[in-house]
Amino acid sequence: MKKLLCLGLLVLGGITTFTEVIDNTYADMNNIMMATPMANQVSLNKLEHANDPDYKVGQKVTVLVNHMGMTMKGATATIAGAYHTHVYSVDFYNSVSHKYIKNHKWVIQRELKGMKDSSTPLKAGDQVVLEANHMPGMKGATAKINQVKDTNVYMVNIPAYKGQAPMSDHRWFIQEELKPVKNISSTNQLTVKPGMTYWEISQKYGTSIKQLEKLNKWAPTQIPVNADLIYR
Repeated sequence: MKKLLCLGLLVLGGITTFTEVIDNTYADMNNIMMATPMANQVSLNKLEHANDPDYKVGQKVTVLVNHMGMTMKGATATIAGAYHTHVYSVDFYNSVSHKYIKNHKWVIQRELKGMKDSSTPLKAGDQVVLEANHMPGMKGATAKINQVKDTNVYMVNIPAYKGQAPMSDHRWFIQEELKPVKNISSTNQLTVKPGMTYWEISQKYGTSIKQLEKLNKWAPTQIPVNADLIYR
């Protein structure tokens, strides 16, 4: 790993520092992603399908975050797969971009070398070799685990967005990184007033707290005042 990192610090025209490499994580990755086709992805055969997922295959969702240096936030995407497994965020050196990638999200358990869906989950700080091929220069890299989650994960199709080419079967998003796309009318939303609670709203409009959380993605104690809340 140390040898790889040293190689990653050599650039044309001179030597850059490790700090600069970290600060420029994913720099120019968009061009690399577009120029190199994705291939040889880990098979999803027999991967556990999510039980009653928030988002079902074919459903339209809004992407709430950017991944892999790509502009995705705000895009309307379509769910292409919904699964349940352990997922990991990882640090690794990318042999194509020559960058040390920090906190790449997400890699599922079977995309780690030697791991099966049924294997005991790894822990933060563990080192692994990546089988995932989400981008050129990723597969075969030694990585460090940052986070571990036991959760539903989603594969999505994203159309051309803000000058970027469309992406098919993009891996992976977790539930809180997406929200449903709905045709909202004034009859099924309200403006949050100070002191309002999910319980009060559920009683008034004949819905459940769980449904309000699912529709709006806010914690019950963090409902933003003056926001538009969907209750149906």
